[in-house]
Amino acid sequence: MYPLLEPDEIYRRAKRAEDSGAGYFCIVTSGRRLQDKKDFLKICKAISKIRSKLKLNVDASLGELSLEEARALKHAGLFRYNHNLETARSLYAQVCSTHTYSDRLKTIENVKRAGLELCCGGIFGMGETWAQRLEFAFALKNLNPECIPLNFLNPIPGTKLQNQNPLLPLEFLKIIALFRFLFPEQEIKICGGREANLRSLQPFLFLAGADSIILGDYLTTKGNPSQYDLQMIQDLGLTTN
Repeated sequence: MYPLLEPDEIYRRAKRAEDSGAGYFCIVTSGRRLQDKKDFLKICKAISKIRSKLKLNVDASLGELSLEEARALKHAGLFRYNHNLETARSLYAQVCSTHTYSDRLKTIENVKRAGLELCCGGIFGMGETWAQRLEFAFALKNLNPECIPLNFLNPIPGTKLQNQNPLLPLEFLKIIALFRFLFPEQEIKICGGREANLRSLQPFLFLAGADSIILGDYLTTKGNPSQYDLQMIQDLGLTTN
């Protein structure tokens, strides 16, 4: 269990991210939704402080949201909300048992009605077929998200997919290329599992069509040092914003 950080600590980490070259800062919690109203208010306070003192855009991924909560986050200064579909509807029940595909669509509807940008993608390497990857991609097209995060399974001991055979790095690059072809205008962001799955082929993710990556650590796993990823971007002749 990881307790929610206090607003001042969230701000300090946002400042550190900005100093490292990040243009966005994402506040993430685990679980289906925030259970404590006080925690929700803390996050709103942190967002307001970051927006008033830093140049960062603030994103959040807090699980299910009511329309009222989505509007409160918008009022606090939130720019974009992440709520993934995760996978194709035909595979969803096999990988998620705590809530339904329709539950996810309801939160996505609330995010869009509140006027927030939508960050919506999924995770690959869970045993899905190429047909299911296409099914998932066309479901996303109907939602028209501004940003599509692509995550790659990093099997964790003790979880249902702990024995899932990993895909080759080239397979993940093909997935990135597919999404760039289907979504020429959207931001394609490479997120969790990048380091473990792409390994030495990480620089090629940009050549495959990705626009951005997550810098630093994830919710429960470590990422590359920020300076390593920034050097990779510089070596490719790319820039950050």
